[in-house]
Order: sequence, then C-alpha cells, then structure tokens
Amino acid sequence: MATAVVVDNRGVDRVLQQFFAQRHVPLIHRVNPGDALELLQQGKIPDWIISDVGNYTRGIDGIAFANIAPGLVGYDTKILLWSGHFVPGDRNSAIAQKLSGLYSEGKIDGYTTKIHTVHAGHSMTELLANPDFTIYAARHGMTVPKRILLH
Repeated sequence: MATAVVVDNRGVDRVLQQFFAQRHVPLIHRVNPGDALELLQQGKIPDWIISDVGNYTRGIDGIAFANIAPGLVGYDTKILLWSGHFVPGDRNSAIAQKLSGLYSEGKIDGYTTKIHTVHAGHSMTELLANPDFTIYAARHGMTVPKRILLH
C-alpha cells in the first residue's frame, strides 16, 4: 500500500490531507526531520516524503534532511520540499538556491511554496499532481537547473 510521510512542525495542511485521503494513501506525520529519519532508518519507506524546509528547534532542518533521506529510501520515493520563505520565480534567495541545488543533484523531485495561497496544501497538491517538475516550475515562473541524476 502506498504511503506518504509529511514532515512539518505545524501539522499537516487540510488540503494535503484531503488529497491523500481521496487516493486512499495513509499519511504519517512527523514533527521534525530527526523523527522522520528514525522512521526511515527503521525500514519504513514511503512512496512520498513531503518536508518543510524550516529551521526546527531540535536536530536538523529540512535541507539537511533532504541531503540524507535519498540514501535511506532509494530513488523510488518522491521527495518534495516546501517553504514559507520561498516565492516561486525568486532565484536569488538563499532558500531558492538551496532548493534548486538539491533538485539539480537529484536529491529531491521538486519544491514549492507555502505562501500566496489560501491553504499551503494547494501548491503542494498541484506539484504532486504534475509528474514533471519542469512543467510545474515553468507555469510558476521558476527556472530550474538541469538535473544531474546519480542513478
């Protein structure tokens, strides 16, 4: 059975909950990346990982998590990041550069924002519904680098 792990200290957005419920995909919520890493190290490998980039009070942030998680889950798990400090089309912010770098290195499958929407989940569900991140990115004015796939 397909599963999704959502890593966010603010809980799981209602729109995102509905998206997975409609597809009968159970959600596993973890409050911080350290707890999510423990889950992955126990061999619980989800089909999707959605993580906030945020700075967490305990342990590592979402960027560090995204550098570690691919080595634990392999390439069949889609890893998506989002941030409330990132605006699509902004290529100059430190977060935009980190997200772009993770994508180009093949460590994440896409990224989006939590802002400028009624519910943050709308931008993530749109990203989840698009199998090709470059199409999603172009629609939102995001320039993405060429990917260097490691597999």
